[in-house]
Amino acid sequence: PWVLYVHVTTAATWLVLLVVQAWLARSRKLALHRRLGNYGFGLGVLAAISAFATALVLRHEDVLFHGNVLFHGSDSRAARIAFLAVPLNGAIAFSILLACAYVWRIKPDVHRRCMLMAAAVLTLPAVARIPVIGKSDLWSNVPTLSLLLVLCAVDLWRNKRLHKAYLIGVPAIIALHSVCNWLADSAPAWWVKTAAWLCHVSIT
Repeated sequence: PWVLYVHVTTAATWLVLLVVQAWLARSRKLALHRRLGNYGFGLGVLAAISAFATALVLRHEDVLFHGNVLFHGSDSRAARIAFLAVPLNGAIAFSILLACAYVWRIKPDVHRRCMLMAAAVLTLPAVARIPVIGKSDLWSNVPTLSLLLVLCAVDLWRNKRLHKAYLIGVPAIIALHSVCNWLADSAPAWWVKTAAWLCHVSIT
């Protein structure tokens, strides 16, 4: 679907801009950094919106065109619908972190770490699309978790303590990931109904 191309383009461009912004900040070209930052946040919003839309559209197509072929029975269809929680996880985490980075843009220490965590969670759906690794419930989470741990380790090494942004943000990301995985695996009835409504599909 076309929305997938929009998401790939906006997310990839946002990541490139993030690298440029980091270089500008390090080079003390703060005026240009701030000007580009306004465009960056707008691009981030587009990436977040397209991420939500992509998750809903792809889940809709998967349930309609593959669910009845690969699985049998209402439980299997419900499981496919409930899986919506997994792609939504990355979109929700990225959106929250981007919003936090925008709110605290006048505090460079918080702003920078929120942006780095936002970039890290963008790897969740990317890794999920890698053959072999993405199909493993265990290994698909390792790259993103490793990135977050590296961020924390660098912070500890440089500052001899962990910044409050990481103290709050990393456990929150892990908690959200755990909840979304639980919703996908357990497929509680209320979530299946909600996900079916969001994806515009029937449960049966």
